[in-house]
Amino acid sequence: MPKAFVVANPRSGSANIDQLRGALARRLIDPWSYELYLLQEGRDIGPVIKEHVAAGVDAVVAAGGDGTVRAVAANLVGTEVKLGILPAGTANVLAHDTGLPTRLEDALGLIAGEHDLLALDAIQVGDAYAFLNLSIGLSAGIIRDTASEDKQRFGMLAYVWSGARNLFAAGVKDIDLTLDGEEMRLRAMEVQVANCPSMGLPDLRASTSIHPADGVLQVVAFRARDVRDYLHVAWELLLGRRRTRRHIQVLDVQDEVTITCGEPLDVQADGDLIGCTPVTARVIPGAVQLIVPRTQQAVRGDSQIR
Repeated sequence: MPKAFVVANPRSGSANIDQLRGALARRLIDPWSYELYLLQEGRDIGPVIKEHVAAGVDAVVAAGGDGTVRAVAANLVGTEVKLGILPAGTANVLAHDTGLPTRLEDALGLIAGEHDLLALDAIQVGDAYAFLNLSIGLSAGIIRDTASEDKQRFGMLAYVWSGARNLFAAGVKDIDLTLDGEEMRLRAMEVQVANCPSMGLPDLRASTSIHPADGVLQVVAFRARDVRDYLHVAWELLLGRRRTRRHIQVLDVQDEVTITCGEPLDVQADGDLIGCTPVTARVIPGAVQLIVPRTQQAVRGDSQIR
């Protein structure tokens, strides 16, 4: 009898625990069984997940946003336990980029029914993991200054307001990179280490040549010199005008990248602040087995899905 351990974040952007309880009772039925666990602020979910993995659970399901998915998936790295996602956050970027259903009932139907497994890569930073991206600069400032209660109340508008405030305070920094052993320096307002193409928002993409299961990361540097240039970059990204993105530099990472700056800068990973620069990020290919639809079009190659 397959069993799922469902980890839900009541504080996620669109979370509705009563609705979740009802959907679980309707969709995870015989032969499935499940246990629902609600995240508690300040409590580490790691030991709880590892206990269930050791007990032989078949799937661990993250019900929340990208930060919740990161917290759950980090404890499945290197195991054969499946990761399921019930998108209930503000942006749900990882779910978007891997072709997952956005409706709760459909997402549960996928987990309980026929599906494939995507060998999802991870970004490792010390003992921590990310699966979408990590970054320094503007986006880290937006994460830092956007309160969880504002995300629940205003949704994406909370990020827009925080972004507007941070945009006019952002400045160009001298950034030193050591990328797969090669050193370089650049000036940028924002540097991302990306495992997925979307830049923290669905449909806002700096590169379409990266896939979350290709064993490669990308460094995306925004070399805008001032606020006017950054607004120009944002407008081009929103319109999908790839040919004129003269302020964006994209570099592949096969192994690891170290980012340093003359001053400590906040580092965000999948929507959570995890520390400050300097930071070293490594790619961990096929770290987690993610449940995806069989008709999922984002998958590249038979070796990445099974």
